[in-house]
Amino acid sequence: ISKKQFEYYNKLGDFYEKQGLKSLAESTRNTGITVLKGKIKLGKADPIEYLFLAFIYEDLNIDSQAIQTCELALSKFPKATYIALHLVKSYNKVKQWKKAVQIAERELLTVTDEYYVKSLLTQLKISYQGLNRVEDIKRVERELSKLEP
Repeated sequence: ISKKQFEYYNKLGDFYEKQGLKSLAESTRNTGITVLKGKIKLGKADPIEYLFLAFIYEDLNIDSQAIQTCELALSKFPKATYIALHLVKSYNKVKQWKKAVQIAERELLTVTDEYYVKSLLTQLKISYQGLNRVEDIKRVERELSKLEP
């Protein structure tokens, strides 16, 4: 499934939802899910397609499936930092702070791209706030301030 097809399924689903056609919106998004799940099952999906599937699940408020999809993608593509970042965000969203911390800290050991470092540190700060770990929050804030221009 291409990015264009993914956007099509989501935009069409959004359109139907705005028209009050909730079941049609859901079945349209489910078509996207079916296509992506088929590619994943065949082992022909790339990391972006896993992420697209996670986005669809999030649109449907099925956070557990979105997380499971990102976890599977990360197990198959361990160097896909954008998947790890999204997984950390997803764990923070559902208040699974410890899991978010574990992944963010692991990724920060190897990531060098400044965008991902900043994004992971920002998510790590959110996780520490959820855990009420004041000293860790301060440490992350110091690290973030070093990256600011």
